[in-house]
Amino acid sequence: MKNINTDTIQGSLTELKGKAMKQWSKLTDNDFTEFKGNVQELKGKIQKIYGYTKEQIEDEFAKFVGKPVEKANDKIDDLTSKKDNLN
Repeated sequence: MKNINTDTIQGSLTELKGKAMKQWSKLTDNDFTEFKGNVQELKGKIQKIYGYTKEQIEDEFAKFVGKPVEKANDKIDDLTSKKDNLN
């Protein structure tokens, strides 16, 4: 298994953050600091800011990552877990 270093993981999370802030421009750096890798909290924040229903945020998030929602959640959770394990 390939050893993933902290810089690689941090870079992936930073890239994801940038894409999310482009997609949902009302999000702030503080919103990302608060969510700390918890996808459900991020979705909740987006849902609140944009007035989405639960179904709408799931659809929007799936489109954002280009994958079914479950796989998207798994990918973000995996990156966050790897980062936490390296700290």
